[in-house]
Amino acid sequence: MANQAKGAGYERMDVYKDTKYYFLGIENIHVMRNCQRKLFHLCHPYDEVGTLLTGDEGELAEEIKILDPSIWNQTLNTWIGHLHTILSGAVRIVQVVEEFKCSAIVHCSDGWDRTPQLVALAQLCLDGYYRTLEGFA
Repeated sequence: MANQAKGAGYERMDVYKDTKYYFLGIENIHVMRNCQRKLFHLCHPYDEVGTLLTGDEGELAEEIKILDPSIWNQTLNTWIGHLHTILSGAVRIVQVVEEFKCSAIVHCSDGWDRTPQLVALAQLCLDGYYRTLEGFA
């Protein structure tokens, strides 16, 4: 309800006849950014002069014991899980358009990050031109 009060949230389905509604469960930008930072600090725990990052910029490096394999596994699996969710959403859009020959309305609660990610990935899958060097440029 809070999202809807701000003009975000999800569409009213009574407005769209003969439609199906899917929640994809993609985390927000803050969760994604924190996960990406943890993974980055696992891979790059030192600054340019070789000092272990601590404090504001590297608080995660000390928090996550960089040699602990379970932390590596957990962080990597969480990141891969996020990627899987986004890619699965793009595949669902592709299926709706390509296999079912239907239109797809893509609307995420705030539209900042998830909407363009999903639509761009679906476009890459649907139109081979965008997978060429010319189309990528």
